[in-house]
Amino acid sequence: MNQKTYEVISYTTGSCVLGSLVVAKSTKGIFAIFIGDNKVDVVNQLFLAFPKSLFRFHEDEMSYTCDQVADYINTPNQPVYFDLDIRGSEFQRSVWELLQKIPFGTTKTYQEIAEQLGDKNATRAVASACAKNVLAIIVPCHRVIRKNGTFSGYRWGVERKRKMLELEARL
Repeated sequence: MNQKTYEVISYTTGSCVLGSLVVAKSTKGIFAIFIGDNKVDVVNQLFLAFPKSLFRFHEDEMSYTCDQVADYINTPNQPVYFDLDIRGSEFQRSVWELLQKIPFGTTKTYQEIAEQLGDKNATRAVASACAKNVLAIIVPCHRVIRKNGTFSGYRWGVERKRKMLELEARL
């Protein structure tokens, strides 16, 4: 008999200046942070993104971690010391690594990220990697904009992207 094994994921919900959030953690560290309009929305985002996982709501066990994530989102000029479990293709992880090096309060274009990766034609691939980022704010895809300076799509809504960049500009 072939038994399926599912990864067990701990998660909890909270809130921040951008709305409701869910923080999910594996045995290696935080691997997903979703932001939305309400707790049902963010939990559904998590479940849909990782359909082959077993989820355990652990409010008591994870409340401190969730509070730390919310504090960082609310005041993103503070250093972050989270154990992360970053999942994705080699290309996605290379993009996300570069995003984490974008200085607080600044932006880069998709084209600049592609050029840093050594492929000026990879702009769309960079945008796709940003769209697949599931670690809201911690992997700061909100700091990536179009070459003309405008905002493009953002997994958690363009208004949240704008709000996050405005918050960073004030701090």
